[in-house]
Amino acid sequence: MKNKEKLYKLFKESTVNVNGIITKPEDAKISVFDRGFLYGDSIYEVTYSEDFCLYFLDEHLDRLYKSAKIINLEVFLSRKKIIKEIIRTLKISKIPNAYLRVIITRGETEITLDPNSSFKNNFIIIVKPKPIYNEKLYLKGLKLALVSSLTNSSSPNKQAAKSGNYLNNVLAISEAKRKQFDDALMINNYGHITEGTTFNIWMVKDNI
Repeated sequence: MKNKEKLYKLFKESTVNVNGIITKPEDAKISVFDRGFLYGDSIYEVTYSEDFCLYFLDEHLDRLYKSAKIINLEVFLSRKKIIKEIIRTLKISKIPNAYLRVIITRGETEITLDPNSSFKNNFIIIVKPKPIYNEKLYLKGLKLALVSSLTNSSSPNKQAAKSGNYLNNVLAISEAKRKQFDDALMINNYGHITEGTTFNIWMVKDNI
C-alpha cells in the first residue's frame, strides 16, 4: 500500500507537456491510434536537472536524433523548438531537481505496420521529482540476475536506437523479481553483457 501511495504521489507531482500543451498528468491524453502506443514506434531520452540546470542536454538531443535516424523516424520539430519546450515545462513544473523524459512518436496512422503514412509526430515531455535512492543501495549494492530476455540490439557493434519498444526489458525485470533479485543484467545474441533493464554497466579494471 505504501508503494502505491508513493507512486500516486509522484504521479500527482508530475507536469506533462503534450504537443506544446502543458497539463496536469491526469488530463494528459494521446490518441489510441498513435504508433508509439500501438507498436512502441517512438524514441525517447531521459535527463535530470539540479537547481533547474539540465545535465548534458545537447548530448541527449544528439542521441535522440541519432535514434530517429536509426529507425527512420522523421522528426518534424526543430531542435530549437524541443529545447524551448523542455525549458518551459521544467520552469512551469517548479521542480528544481527533476527527472525529465522527452518522447517523440511517429504519430497517428491507420492500424498498419507500414510507417509511411505518418506525417506528424506526437511530442511529449514528462517532468517529475528526481528519484532519491536508499543509502543502503550504495553501501550494499544490488542483487542482479542474468535473465533469458535479450537486449534488442541485433549486433554487439551496433548502437541500438533508444526506442519505446521496451518489452524485453519489462520481461527481464519481471523474471528477476520472480527469482527474488533486485534487477536484471541483459545479454545479446552473442552472450555479451550489454546493460541492465534501465541502467548502464561499468567496469573498473587496472584503475581504468
